[in-house]
Amino acid sequence: MATPVVVVDGDTVAAELPAGDLFPMLVDVGETMGDVVHLDPEGGLLEVIAQFAGYGPCSVLLSLQGRGTGMTEAWCTVETLSGGPPPPTAAVAELLADGLRRLVA
Repeated sequence: MATPVVVVDGDTVAAELPAGDLFPMLVDVGETMGDVVHLDPEGGLLEVIAQFAGYGPCSVLLSLQGRGTGMTEAWCTVETLSGGPPPPTAAVAELLADGLRRLVA
């Protein structure tokens, strides 16, 4: 079995996996980043509260969308909880993708 492809495009992590397989993997990765505070597997929503070096606590919201291409996309939104600027969303998406790549390897 080939290793599923995981790619990042700006604020989106896409994986060559069905949403039902990707969601629990994102939960696992989210738990390594911070505290998973909201799970909605049927709605494809996951929220993690995480600390990033140089930034205060942030809410990372992931919204999954299956595509007819065989890829499932997880749109990433990062909001600061401390009033300061959040880390770049693309950098957070890369961290998520790196965690997924370790899981599927």
